[in-house]
Amino acid sequence: MGFESLALLGCPARGKPGLAGEDRRHTVSRFGGMSLTYQPFAETPAINELEKDLGKNVGSGERTFSNALGAILLAASMGRRGLSKWLLRLAGGALLARGITGHCAVYSQLGVDTQHH
Repeated sequence: MGFESLALLGCPARGKPGLAGEDRRHTVSRFGGMSLTYQPFAETPAINELEKDLGKNVGSGERTFSNALGAILLAASMGRRGLSKWLLRLAGGALLARGITGHCAVYSQLGVDTQHH
């Protein structure tokens, strides 16, 4: 029978093997009953941390500076009115988001990475 998978569920009406479109969640490999979609390292904490780290492109010093400047701009917007208030809030919020997440969309577009240099 080769290396193909075996269906665990048969057709309920006739007791015959399932046809195309069967529920693939019940399809397993012949070897050890392991699912064909089994990913042994999918839930490994070290891999998850590495994946999070690879999404960051802003270094820690730059992140600290972005957080501080973002907070200052948000505080400065409190006493303002009109368009300047909203521009300061927008810039402050963007800098805070950049500092908290460690990801800068502009850096991504330019191919800049100050986290992993």
